Amino acid sequence: MKRLIIAALLTVAFSTACFTRELVASGKTNTALGDYKIETADEQFVINGEKFRTFVISYQNSPMEVKVVVKPGKNC
Repeated sequence: MKRLIIAALLTVAFSTACFTRELVASGKTNTALGDYKIETADEQFVINGEKFRTFVISYQNSPMEVKVVVKPGKNC
């Protein structure tokens, strides 16, 4: 029974670690929104079979988030 519980806890720990966002940048905005964070999104955006990089911008004092889709290439 102990092995089953330990295996379940390890599975939960590894699965949550896989879905964490990677911090790209952060800083102050000098506005009422507070500090900002730019992180990579968990999922990629696909249009016509082409994959795009997706970032999430979030602010300290706002529950809303902004998703930004960037086309890889010379001029983005």
